[in-house]
Amino acid sequence: MNPVAWIRKSFTRQFTLMLLVSSCAVTSVYAYIDYKKEIAQFQSLMEGQAEYLTRTLALVIANDVRYRKHYEMWNRLNDIYDYQVKAVSGGALFGIRDIAVVDLQGQVMAHTHPREYPLSRLYKHPNYPDIGKETMSASAPVKRASVQKNMLVLAMPVRFGGEVLGAVVVDFDTSALSVIQHRLFTTYLLYMLAMIVLVSIISIILARIMTKPVHDAVGSLSSLGDGQLELPSLLNRSDELYQLGAAIKSADRRIYEGSRALEARTREVQKLNSELEQRVAERTAELVLANKELEAFSYSVSHDLRAPLRSIDGFSVALIEDSQDSLNDASRRHLERIRTAAQRMGNLIDDLLMLSRISRYDISYDDVDLSTLAREIKEAMEEQEPDVHVEFTIAENLHVKGDAHLLRIALENLIGNAWKYSSKQVNPHIVVDCEAQDAQTVFFVRDNGAGFDMKYVDKLFGVFQRLHGSDFEGTGVGLATVERIITRHGGKIWADAALDKGATFYFSLSAG
Repeated sequence: MNPVAWIRKSFTRQFTLMLLVSSCAVTSVYAYIDYKKEIAQFQSLMEGQAEYLTRTLALVIANDVRYRKHYEMWNRLNDIYDYQVKAVSGGALFGIRDIAVVDLQGQVMAHTHPREYPLSRLYKHPNYPDIGKETMSASAPVKRASVQKNMLVLAMPVRFGGEVLGAVVVDFDTSALSVIQHRLFTTYLLYMLAMIVLVSIISIILARIMTKPVHDAVGSLSSLGDGQLELPSLLNRSDELYQLGAAIKSADRRIYEGSRALEARTREVQKLNSELEQRVAERTAELVLANKELEAFSYSVSHDLRAPLRSIDGFSVALIEDSQDSLNDASRRHLERIRTAAQRMGNLIDDLLMLSRISRYDISYDDVDLSTLAREIKEAMEEQEPDVHVEFTIAENLHVKGDAHLLRIALENLIGNAWKYSSKQVNPHIVVDCEAQDAQTVFFVRDNGAGFDMKYVDKLFGVFQRLHGSDFEGTGVGLATVERIITRHGGKIWADAALDKGATFYFSLSAG
């Protein structure tokens, strides 16, 4: 199992880990600081004793240096060297590698190893060759130390009557300090491990004590919402856990009251749904009956109204042909107006029937190529009116999901209007294309015709609404039909125009 996931599944484990980490961090930091202090104290003590020894030696041999008593100096150095060797075996903080006494010219006057450093030879310490010369002008002991080499070198000027006669250089062996440091490190490490074990045990106990009320509360939450929830482990306290228990108790009461209210509301909704279903069934039956009556009315309109119109148109033609010689110009114009009115009435009936059928038409969604439909409509219009020359720009690959039959009717009306209202222009131009608006594809039909005033745009898609009067033919039903088709496809249609500057009709369709 993933240990992180295992810890996250329990608040007690998380709380225990938090106590353990914080306690161990504090313990480790404290132990480290204390360890560093102990090492610093031992080092300071060692350096103090070494400096005291060097300073005492410089005072003791001052007279010998003054009178260049080499043998006496050598004896004193050896005595000190032998004494310190014994002191190291007894637990001293440092030993002595060698001691040298040099004169003002840096020449050896005495040395614990006379074979390596004979008299009158220039003294050169292997690690600090210039330490003797530096000491002559120094007001305090010159100190050089190397932790890696367990070395501490102290040089002290030798004075007699305030005059500097030379210097004494003592090379101390500090390996004993490394041993002490290692022992201290081991001691503190064991101490820290013992503290971690102790802190772990205490953390586990404290975590269980602190989280027990929360666990008890979690066990009681199975009855939350009954209105009878009891949380003694939280409510008998006086700290933040009491506030938690009070909040849970209040939530239990509110949930209980809310569930009772919800049950009552559910019963009410079920009753309303039952009544609504009954009403829907009744309205559905009424709509079925109304549709049947509408179909009967459409059939009556299609046949009963068309017959008189055909008679009016037919008798008008017959009257013109049979009585052509006896009719004057005014009578012929009246008959032509009768024919035109009858034909316009027939077209209006056709358009209204089309609008009615579209409302009841069952839409089937397929892939429709609007580019192909637009080109077919263009060719049909050019055949019907070969004398009218209109430039077309039809974009390729205008594909949508929709009903091909209904979309053809919509495009026929839009392109037909563009053809009609731009036919009086010198260079009529119709564009069928699409563009992206608000992350959706919007199709449009644009012309450079008569246009219209945008203050009448709200009337544009109403039945029998015509914005150009008798200047252009039409029944006022075409755009209403287009809007009905687009709406049934889940889309919307709108227009943008300016008077005498053309119009653009935009429409969008849902995915289908």
